[in-house]
Amino acid sequence: MHASLKEMPVPDDAPRVRNARYRPFRAVALGAYLVVVLTFSGLVIFSVVRSVLDMTPRQPLTAIEPLTAQQCAVRAQQLYEQLEARRQGLSSVQPAAEASLRWTAFRVAWVNGLRQAQSSCADDSLRRDVFSRLETLENLYTTSAVQYSGEMGPAVDAFRRALSRLREGAR
Repeated sequence: MHASLKEMPVPDDAPRVRNARYRPFRAVALGAYLVVVLTFSGLVIFSVVRSVLDMTPRQPLTAIEPLTAQQCAVRAQQLYEQLEARRQGLSSVQPAAEASLRWTAFRVAWVNGLRQAQSSCADDSLRRDVFSRLETLENLYTTSAVQYSGEMGPAVDAFRRALSRLREGAR
């Protein structure tokens, strides 16, 4: 009877029996895999959270000095002009693909200034509205800087290199 069991065909879709001798090795391999994957994932998550926290300055708890409505308007105009000048300067960054990196460095300092101005101008809803709209504008400019750097930047850099070669050939 034992010999007849050996001769019976095994279907292709039948589950394969794992050899019990290798169970400890499979457990070690699975454990090592999980340690590597979880360590890598944890480092990526930690890096992203730290980066987001660094890029998002907090609102000061108290105003350094409350500003009048006129002073708030002047400060909002200054912040807008800084933002607009930097946005216009994006196209002059060489290489253009680095525009988002330079914008990011500028953005942190600019948002710190915005937060200080917001805390000094939080007296009424009109002042809060102005600074809220300024922050919305900054978010849109940040998106534009990243798109310029990633999508247009390489094309602009390639154009500048080709133009430079053309000028050198014309001499």
